[in-house]
Amino acid sequence: MQVNYNISAMIANNALVSNDNKLAASIERLSSGLKIANAKDNPSGLAISRRMNAQIKGLSVAGGNSGDGISVIQTADGTLSEVHDILQRMNELSIQAANGTNSESDLEIIQDEIGQLKDEITRISEATQFNGQSLLDGSFDLKGYATVNNRTDPAITVNSYSDFVDGGNYYFEGINAEYDEATGKVRLFEVEEIDNVKYPHYVDSLKVDVSRVITSQGGTETITYMSDADVTVDGDLIKVATRDGREIEVKVNRKLVGERIDFELTGKGAMTMQVGANEGQTLDIRVPKITLSNLGIQYTDVSRTYKNDLLDFVDYVNNVSNNILSFTEKNEIIDMTYYDIDKERIDEGKGEKNDIDYYFFNIEDARAIIEAKKEYREQTYTYDMAQEQKVRQINKDADDTIATYMTLPGATDTPMNPIVASLIDGVNEARDNQIADTMAYYDELRAAPMAAYNEKLDEIKAYADKRYKMAPHTGADQAIEDIKNAIQKVSDIRSRLGAYQNRLEHTVSNIDVTSENMTAAYSRIMDVDMAEEMTVYSTQQVLSQAGTTMLAQANERPSQVLQLLQ
Repeated sequence: MQVNYNISAMIANNALVSNDNKLAASIERLSSGLKIANAKDNPSGLAISRRMNAQIKGLSVAGGNSGDGISVIQTADGTLSEVHDILQRMNELSIQAANGTNSESDLEIIQDEIGQLKDEITRISEATQFNGQSLLDGSFDLKGYATVNNRTDPAITVNSYSDFVDGGNYYFEGINAEYDEATGKVRLFEVEEIDNVKYPHYVDSLKVDVSRVITSQGGTETITYMSDADVTVDGDLIKVATRDGREIEVKVNRKLVGERIDFELTGKGAMTMQVGANEGQTLDIRVPKITLSNLGIQYTDVSRTYKNDLLDFVDYVNNVSNNILSFTEKNEIIDMTYYDIDKERIDEGKGEKNDIDYYFFNIEDARAIIEAKKEYREQTYTYDMAQEQKVRQINKDADDTIATYMTLPGATDTPMNPIVASLIDGVNEARDNQIADTMAYYDELRAAPMAAYNEKLDEIKAYADKRYKMAPHTGADQAIEDIKNAIQKVSDIRSRLGAYQNRLEHTVSNIDVTSENMTAAYSRIMDVDMAEEMTVYSTQQVLSQAGTTMLAQANERPSQVLQLLQ
């Protein structure tokens, strides 16, 4: 038996300390409900669980972000729904204005309401906000900038471009277009040169290459980005597009004569929604700019009639280049209408005074007449040149023959030798006959182009006369078409917003499912099994109590040595 070192007590104490630590750990797990209460409990499990917890918390916030995105889209779509209703009312007014029973004052009253509705569309576009941010002013559409000859031109701007166009620097050139300030519409044309005179040839579409300028390692490289892209117009918008979905819209409010237009397309500007817990898990929402110009109804005027069209026709013809129409030709064309050139005003009684048919033309008629005149000139130009060359050759041959006869004896006598004089008279008579025959021949050839021109002119006159009788309120007729297109444009925008909302709703559902599954996995790592832990706790509690008792017994053993000392 030993006194100084109570090994039994040490053994009991160590066991008691170990059991007490285990009991304390079990109590901590039971009281916190966590399987890993401290890093020492499961270091790798703690690292995994913290990362999963961050993911779960991030998903929760991302779900809230997606909900905010849905609210933004619902706000924009609700506003556009009102724009749709306004456009529908404008369509009803335009159809009403197209009725022939309306007087000029009636049309002005209808136009007043349409003007108010247009102002309301502008106000709605400027006033619609979400959390202090404007939604319909283009703030959340892709940004792009245009320059002409390295200078910013306010009349030429980037209106929009599709998601399929990469950000970068681009340019195209060679597009010719006229801009009508009265209607705000653009018309494409090609330029042809005949005898040093340039003629415009109006077309519905063109082809153009769009080049991309790539800067790398201090140098630049130009590649063809859109080859043979289709160029069309919609109001004052020139659209350059390819079949793979790449499209650039340029707003043009002046005449284009083939200038090079450079673009900087940033690829930025859309409202970026963070819809995931990780970097890059975003959704870009584009909300186009809503303006009267973009909708194509800025110049909608149902009070416009055939008289306004005729005045625009006269202005258009007068402003055509003198290289295309001479002053006399301009007056001849204008004189076919009810416009009095001397009085500089419309005279509807002009036909009665002169017993001649006159017409109410418009700008489209002017373009068609000039186009027909150009085609006539193209066809007759060859005949004119051939006739001139033929007459020149006849004169040369006759002059050469006369020069030969002038070398005969008596040709220089006074009077001239009768024989020589007779020969010379014969040459001149033959010359006159040949020239007359040549003139008659080419006049006959020119008759066909002239007949075609007159036939085309008769078609234009007949169409203008029918339009005047059947649809004298040209502004209302055009308004019906423009408003129909505007309704379609708003429908397209709302359709895109609806697609965004569907995506966000699917995103929210996906986040909920992912969060649920990740929370379950996180729980399996972190949450303690209470039933199992209670078993451990009970065991450790019994062992701790038993250890305390045994330590007390072990501490009593040295006192037994006293019995040996008695």
